[in-house]
Amino acid sequence: MKKIIYIICFSIIIAEDNQLLIDDAINSYMDLLEKNPNDYEVNYNIGNLNYYKNNFEEAINKYNQALKTKDTSLQSDIYYNLGNTYYNLGNYQKSKEYYKKSLKANSTNEDARHNYEFVNKIIKQNQSQDQQDQRDQNDGEQSQDQQDQRDQNDGEQSQDQQDQRDQND
Repeated sequence: MKKIIYIICFSIIIAEDNQLLIDDAINSYMDLLEKNPNDYEVNYNIGNLNYYKNNFEEAINKYNQALKTKDTSLQSDIYYNLGNTYYNLGNYQKSKEYYKKSLKANSTNEDARHNYEFVNKIIKQNQSQDQQDQRDQNDGEQSQDQQDQRDQNDGEQSQDQQDQRDQND
């Protein structure tokens, strides 16, 4: 039991240390960026560090600043990372668009190709599931309408029968 507690505590310390290291690295890159505002690789690296911190909005901001580069290989990497970022935000359509841009900048980027195909499958599965959900909802509504109609008919028949008995009495 002591080993498990020790491992958990050690893991927490490492995670906290990593966050501090990432924050220190971001600060160092920000200082470097002040001295070299047109160094797009610095923006890219700051974007990566924010991505690792799950600070996706800031990562997107830095990636977009880095896209001003003329280096198509770096552009491909930036688009790829934007695709990953939007994937983590659950925006699969935008993720797919950025993987496609990554491939346009560098057609040999196999990671981008793999992720493009993967996210495309997810989008198609989601569309199929949405269509199935819509069919299920429509079927449920039709069943409810039919049940309501039967209930109404049963109620009218019961009322007619009661009226008939009252007239006979």
